[in-house]
Amino acid sequence: MNGMTNNIPTLAWIWDWNEYDFELHVSKDVYDVFDSHRQYNNKNECGGQLFIDISFNNGLWLTSATLPHPDDKSSKNWVEFNSNRCESEQNLARGNGLVFAGYWHTHPQEIPKLSYQDKISIERFYVMNKEIIRSPIFIIVGTSLCQDGIKAWVYKNEFYSEALKK
Repeated sequence: MNGMTNNIPTLAWIWDWNEYDFELHVSKDVYDVFDSHRQYNNKNECGGQLFIDISFNNGLWLTSATLPHPDDKSSKNWVEFNSNRCESEQNLARGNGLVFAGYWHTHPQEIPKLSYQDKISIERFYVMNKEIIRSPIFIIVGTSLCQDGIKAWVYKNEFYSEALKK
């Protein structure tokens, strides 16, 4: 829990969901994880989990994005996270005062979009975990370095809401 010691992370950007009056500050460390795992050339999809620090007095901060794991299964068009690694990472994060927020993964397209497979996975995840997390965040990292090269969605009330970057 960094917020308790006032060690505010370096800000990469803020995602805003106007319809929910919700902002999420994204740390530079999280951006660095995304940027270092873009799906260039013939790489398979990869990804990890997202954790928020709620202890800062200036809003919610996405301070942790876990790294891809060798036990995950993947191809060029899908990734399946190893459940043991997910549970272990969630326990560790919870012990550090962080809150599980959702998942991130890569796409081989420049500007990422939710695919049909993404929507199936998100809806399946939501049904299995809605008692734990009511509005999960899903981030897709594309290959473009432009502002739209990384996008985020919240899944709430069976609706996908894309964030605007500030």
